[in-house]
Amino acid sequence: MTLSLIAEHLKENMDTLSKIVDCPPEIKIKFVAMSRRKQLLSDDFLISMANSSWSILDLPGSEVTDVGITKVAELCISLRALDMSRCKSITADGVSKLVQQCKALKTIRFGGCSLSEAWTH
Repeated sequence: MTLSLIAEHLKENMDTLSKIVDCPPEIKIKFVAMSRRKQLLSDDFLISMANSSWSILDLPGSEVTDVGITKVAELCISLRALDMSRCKSITADGVSKLVQQCKALKTIRFGGCSLSEAWTH
């Protein structure tokens, strides 16, 4: 099954994809990107795909919450950059846990979410 075919039928395949554990990290990150673009990215799917080798993660506009971001922090300690702009369900608590776990993290984008409003006032 090609990635483009999976992308076409992503909604029907989310449960199956989340059970694929022996998939290479570069494919898993593509599944995460496809699910985010189709507004299907959830904590459960992100956690099932998370890989310790990831250094960059783009989650803008997704439904990921503190639960997902905290687990990603535990699993992806090599993260250097994270875009979580427009993620309305991630709070300062989730970001705090992320920063504590991911010592290599240099860039966090969080514009357009409740965090950016809280920290700019």
